[in-house]
Amino acid sequence: MASDLTTYIYRDMRAISGHDQIALAAFAEAWNQKPQKKEVILQQLQGKVIPEYQLFVAAASKVHPATPEVRGLHNILVKSAHLRLQAFQHLAEGQRDQTEIWKYGVNGLFQTADAYERLFQQSVSTLAGDQGVRMP
Repeated sequence: MASDLTTYIYRDMRAISGHDQIALAAFAEAWNQKPQKKEVILQQLQGKVIPEYQLFVAAASKVHPATPEVRGLHNILVKSAHLRLQAFQHLAEGQRDQTEIWKYGVNGLFQTADAYERLFQQSVSTLAGDQGVRMP
């Protein structure tokens, strides 16, 4: 299992994380602008964030760790990625019509994706510690 986890952390995660980082940086740049402009957010979502995040989800879906333990960890990451992509897509679709229910739904997707992400990070760290695998 240690070998599979090492491969997963140092090869698989590095191979797929670029799209995730590009998408999240583009989203943060648009979202954190002052004053916040819906048109800029929508343009970033449609032009960069969603396409890059779709590439991340597709790449993550192609990773198949050998051991059930590492596969379980990876499934948490994939679930988080799918939820975050849904949140980005709903955010892009609803930029024109922001009802309170819509806002709660989008926020709920982001919060759930974040919870899965934290679970993934903690689980990888714990398993790496148990297996004597050094984290980058």
